[in-house]
Amino acid sequence: MNGKDKRTEIRKLAKTDSRYHPDAFFLVCDGLEHAVTKLRKNVKYPADRHISGKELSSSIAELALDRWGYMTRIVLKRWGVEETLDFGEIVYLMIDNKLMSSQPGDTIQDFVDVFDFEDVFEKKFRIKPLEK
Repeated sequence: MNGKDKRTEIRKLAKTDSRYHPDAFFLVCDGLEHAVTKLRKNVKYPADRHISGKELSSSIAELALDRWGYMTRIVLKRWGVEETLDFGEIVYLMIDNKLMSSQPGDTIQDFVDVFDFEDVFEKKFRIKPLEK
């Protein structure tokens, strides 16, 4: 399935399920790509290495903070995402609809309480200085 077809299918899925905005699904996909890209930079990990629920959740948070900074929690809430389990719900909706894959042993429980949104997106948030 090409990228355009996948985006169309994700939009249909989001409309059918309606708990999450389509952009939340796209953020999860972008978070997965972000995690894979980071792993490829580390020579000790093979390119096809599995990404755990914890790693994916952390990657999504990092990417979201880069995009929206202190507004991240507000953006995610508007999209229906209020805890890391919501990332798992989105992942498993995509798995069930063959838009993402899993490995034996993966469960939605891998996404439960990975981190607290208030802590990561508000209390611990720091503005990064501009690079020169």
